[in-house]
Amino acid sequence: VDLNIIAPFILITLLLVAAILYTKMFLTDFIVPIMYKNRISTNEAWHIFLAVFSDRWFPFIAYGFVKLFLKIIVAVAVVLLGFFTCCLGFLLLIIPYISSVVTLPISVTFRSFSVKFLEQFGSEFQLFPEEDIVS
Repeated sequence: VDLNIIAPFILITLLLVAAILYTKMFLTDFIVPIMYKNRISTNEAWHIFLAVFSDRWFPFIAYGFVKLFLKIIVAVAVVLLGFFTCCLGFLLLIIPYISSVVTLPISVTFRSFSVKFLEQFGSEFQLFPEEDIVS
């Protein structure tokens, strides 16, 4: 098998998979909050998002790499905690309700991470009102 023939197909496939995964991430992490905030359709939310993305594309690409890195760290931590508990931790993760409760802080952190990341691009993306700090 000649590598010079296969390499371009592998590269094109990897680029296509990366584009699909980034599109899915943009949809769930940024388009959905924009739709919720403005009560608009998906197409309108994509239009708003792409206007911001075209001006500042690098932070969004870097966000994807940071999120991938954090997910790998969380997966390794969950596996290590499962082994450190003599596999009893894995039993908790098998039960659907218990696993949702145990991993809820992780889910909330990843959801709020995307919303807070989007807020830095303008007040029109602020989903939650500022909290008043009372001393």
